[in-house]
Amino acid sequence: MRKIGLISLLILSLFILTSCDTSINFGFTGVDSDYMYNSYEGFLKIKEEAKNNGYEVVEKEEISKVIPSSVILETVFEDIEIIPYDESEIKVIYTVLYDGKEDPIDFNIDNGKTFKFKVDWNNFTGKAYGVMYIYVPEHYLSDFDIKTVSGDVSSEQIDYDHLMISTTSGDVWVDNSQMDNLDVKTVSGDFKLNQVNVKNFTATTTSGECDFKGDVAHDVRWNTVSGDLYMNVKSYEIGEFYSTSGDIRITCDTLGKSEMDSVSGDIDIRILEKLNATLKYLTVSGDFETKYDLVVNGKNSDYEVNGKYNDGDVELNIETTSGNLTID
Repeated sequence: MRKIGLISLLILSLFILTSCDTSINFGFTGVDSDYMYNSYEGFLKIKEEAKNNGYEVVEKEEISKVIPSSVILETVFEDIEIIPYDESEIKVIYTVLYDGKEDPIDFNIDNGKTFKFKVDWNNFTGKAYGVMYIYVPEHYLSDFDIKTVSGDVSSEQIDYDHLMISTTSGDVWVDNSQMDNLDVKTVSGDFKLNQVNVKNFTATTTSGECDFKGDVAHDVRWNTVSGDLYMNVKSYEIGEFYSTSGDIRITCDTLGKSEMDSVSGDIDIRILEKLNATLKYLTVSGDFETKYDLVVNGKNSDYEVNGKYNDGDVELNIETTSGNLTID
């Protein structure tokens, strides 16, 4: 069983941290820069307050000329909210507030079959806050690639072919969505997925926490240093879960073939229907508890457990150093 790629995760963290200019002093007095506004009208109130306090305002709107096959969005600290609406094109409304006299922003925009909206900041060291609203036609399916440093990302009632989100400290919310593939990469940003049905789910994080409720048709891949995973799904076919100190807590109707590897993080598995699995558990000092009848076979000790639950249809291979294993 392979061990978690801790060095790879740390390299990923450094890459994300250094791939964008993070010199901006996020947020201005009295406004929480991590707050995601529920409506454009709500943000307008903050915009007027900022203008009255001497902040410059940059606004830009872009509407797709054709229905694109893929969408690329890149920001530094600006929150991104993806909103369904009843038009046929994609529309971006971007607003930023900053305390400077010269415009420090460059826009890199492609408006074709690939719709790209990228925001570049030119060595800006003042205070700023911004939001990007993306209006997407209902039932529109496409590839979305979103990159941000500290901006939060929110999506509700949008279906995707492939959704890719990469953040450093920005949080991610996805609600009531269906998609073929979901890939999330964060350093410390948390992500909450609610009523999300996906064929394949891949997540890599250093310390970000994941709360996932929905369903996975095929594969789950989770890789973390210290982030906790709370996953409540109907089922999955194949699962790979690797952690250093983060806990892995899985609740599902039926368990798929699983490989789990943790150093000090605990692993809790709760099965709501019948458990059919062949278990191989290796540990140095972790404890093992189960409420199910385990038919023991092979070598068994305080450090190794081999057995079968019911018909033993799927493989359940788990290894920890000091992390505990609970199956109930």
